[in-house]
Amino acid sequence: MHFRRLLESVLLLAALAATALAQPTVLEVLHSIDDQPFTPRGSLVYDPTSPKRTANKYESEVPIPDFLKGRDTSDRSLLYRVRVKGNNGVDLSAAVPVCLLQASEYREQLTLHLDSNGGPWHMDYLVDATDCDTSRKLGRSPRTQVLLERAVDGPRPKLDQIVESTPDGKPAKEQSFLAKYWYYIVPIMIILMMGGGGEEPPQGGAPARR
Repeated sequence: MHFRRLLESVLLLAALAATALAQPTVLEVLHSIDDQPFTPRGSLVYDPTSPKRTANKYESEVPIPDFLKGRDTSDRSLLYRVRVKGNNGVDLSAAVPVCLLQASEYREQLTLHLDSNGGPWHMDYLVDATDCDTSRKLGRSPRTQVLLERAVDGPRPKLDQIVESTPDGKPAKEQSFLAKYWYYIVPIMIILMMGGGGEEPPQGGAPARR
């Protein structure tokens, strides 16, 4: 019975740890033009433990066209700056020419590079245009795509995006629950086994024979 209660406690604590790890990370996104002060733009949401593309998204508060409305953007040297405030105290910044952003019809890609703890340490910001010619607009809707680059050993980006893959190019197999969280389960089991002790003998029993 004691072992059964111990096992149930370990599984419960492991499940709680897994739930805590599965919580998505929300980062504030700011933007500005050239050296003007940064203002809120929206939120970037990602799950550092999930390989699914749908786990990463951008939630807009101020659409870029609205932000640029009424501003003189004829100067092609103007830069549109993006800043992501990391939850690990690291602020990430990147910039593209405003005219390039407009030519892309505000279709952009944010790639976060994560360290081994799932925290962002670098950001790439790309738009879907290679020149500032706006005469070839296709009438597409604005879109913000969020990608992740995960570290292998320390802050070193992997070569793949979103979906983890093996050296032969095939998707990596999903790890089992124990394989993912053994380093939480083992210490808990040791602590419970050391502190649990044996069961007390029944009261009022006959004395042991010598």
